[in-house]
Amino acid sequence: MPVQRRWFLSHGAGITLLHSRGLLMVSPQSIQAIIDRARQAWLDGDGERFAQLFSPTGEMVVPGRRWCGPAAILAAFQAYAEHHQVTTIAIHNLVIQGNRAMVEWTWKDQDKRTGFRSTAEDAIAVDVQDGQIQRWREYIDDTTP
Repeated sequence: MPVQRRWFLSHGAGITLLHSRGLLMVSPQSIQAIIDRARQAWLDGDGERFAQLFSPTGEMVVPGRRWCGPAAILAAFQAYAEHHQVTTIAIHNLVIQGNRAMVEWTWKDQDKRTGFRSTAEDAIAVDVQDGQIQRWREYIDDTTP
């Protein structure tokens, strides 16, 4: 299934900062690049690269857990990666509006100890400020077949 991408701002080439009502906004291409870098960091098992995408006050929220700041996000990434390897992240939908994005992706991983493979459908709300992630909120469905 092809990825659907919709941008609600006028867009140009490269990484462009836009101004709207006095706020520094990141271009849709820049937000897409952040999402792509986050995806690749998980696939590569590179927690430092993932954590560097977050602002100093940035937060990552998954059902039942919250981490604030790059150091806490890195520690959570490393704890997960110690026992799991992400094998696939397929982006199905990416909607960008202003400094926000909604991403739908399929996440597949494997438990390094048992070999068990799991799949989850994930929707992620991302807020970006000044070129860094301020909030990454995941809504994970690992039960619907």
